Amino acid sequence: MHLDVTIALCTRNRAAQLSRALASLCALTVPEGTTWEVIVVDNGSSDETGRVLQEFAGRLPVRGLFEPVPGLSRARNCALEAARGRYICWTDDDVLLSPQWLAAYLEAFRRHPDAALFGGPIAPILQHPIRRLFERGKDRWPLAGPFAARSPGAAVRPLSLENCDVPFGANLAVRVAEHRRHPFDERLGSSPTINRLADEIDVIYRMMKQGAEGWWVPDARVLHVIPPERQTLRYLILYYRRIGQTVAWLHEMKPGDNINELNGPPAFALKSLAQLPRQCVGIVRTIVQRTGLRHGRWLGFLAFYGYASGVLYHRRSNRMRKPAIGRATA
Repeated sequence: MHLDVTIALCTRNRAAQLSRALASLCALTVPEGTTWEVIVVDNGSSDETGRVLQEFAGRLPVRGLFEPVPGLSRARNCALEAARGRYICWTDDDVLLSPQWLAAYLEAFRRHPDAALFGGPIAPILQHPIRRLFERGKDRWPLAGPFAARSPGAAVRPLSLENCDVPFGANLAVRVAEHRRHPFDERLGSSPTINRLADEIDVIYRMMKQGAEGWWVPDARVLHVIPPERQTLRYLILYYRRIGQTVAWLHEMKPGDNINELNGPPAFALKSLAQLPRQCVGIVRTIVQRTGLRHGRWLGFLAFYGYASGVLYHRRSNRMRKPAIGRATA
């Protein structure tokens, strides 16, 4: 049985957040005649996730799936394979959907029948106790990254690979037919054994590279709830460390064929050390320009430190994995 749309989210040991997210789904405005479902993939939880799903079984057209092997991309592929909707709307267990979220996407699907990709804004909302520094800068770099903030503006406009003007997985809709030809790369995405991000960005890049059309949907809004443990300098550094590891891995595995290298290889890929000082000056200039001469500009330097440490960690780990080349012994 084919449905109009599948709403999918993945969760692991976050029963309280999941309950809050599903409650926001209960408040959705669903246009009359819409056929839809909700898929929740339990990625190996040991908490009360099962009880939460049972609680919402009578309030939502929800199906619970279990993927025992931990990994966000693996869990997302589980949902993609099981989806019965013509479109799949991705979200996360730590967001709150606006009541018009689903209706806005359905209208976008109708207005742009040739498009396969859609995305909406993500606004961070900080839980108490709130640190003023993080509240003040939550919508701009470098905090916009770890908070998954997306502010595409009020106009309906096309997505673009330039400057990574694409959605994040907390608020992304994809036509299932094309999506199944481009599943998530399970070497990306968070897991206990993988410290890389951007699995959804990789999907979007591969689809748009092959000509897929995409649009921003400003009215499909979500709030991303940021707990106190993410409002720390340590979390900021660790996030950008993961970004560094991701970029270094992509350069190694998909050189020149990923969204980060549309304008050439990253600075750390330069073969000539003579170019390094110039690159460092350029990076520092970018940090200052993006943060401005305002409060918290030093956060950009912490982000760069995390990013660089991630690149170095990947390179060191890569060298350790490679077999030593030496003289054969008898």
